Amino acid sequence: MDLDKKIILKDGKRLTVRPARITDAEDLSILFNKVFEQNHKYFTMSHEEALDRVKTIEDHVKWLENAIDKQWLALFAFDNDKIVARCTVSLCEKKRQSHIGVISMVILEEYTSNGLGSVLMAMMIDWAQADSMLEKLALCVISNNQRACNMYKKFGFIEEGRRVNEFKHGPDEYYDEICMYMMV
Repeated sequence: MDLDKKIILKDGKRLTVRPARITDAEDLSILFNKVFEQNHKYFTMSHEEALDRVKTIEDHVKWLENAIDKQWLALFAFDNDKIVARCTVSLCEKKRQSHIGVISMVILEEYTSNGLGSVLMAMMIDWAQADSMLEKLALCVISNNQRACNMYKKFGFIEEGRRVNEFKHGPDEYYDEICMYMMV
């Protein structure tokens, strides 16, 4: 399956999507910092917690090595040489869950609502369908990220559970965690 693609977004931007490489670690660090600054309200952890989780380029190198070693799907979208999105399908390690791939996606705000998320989601689903071991894709999303929820539903993901008031963003400001799946 060819995972290198040239795509044109709805606004005419031309991007390249390709599998992750170890040499992307520094750019990956920059992407995460920007995404957390732009869209912290859509994340399950605070910006400070996110920064504590991955502090160094070496941490990103280890993550990339792990993803490649475990044969996860890790795709990056580039605008010229700048990473603007990352999506992954990580494989569950427990034997009784080895049929499940867990999806994760982050996109810089200025690249949202242009079809990039849909392109990446379609690529992840195609990859999962081509993998004879995967039967189910799963993801979790914070309930205030309606744009993402709508896209997941468009692709056939079904809500399978909800953790009510799971995330507190401020006084009397709570959001649910929505768990979704699709069989592939």
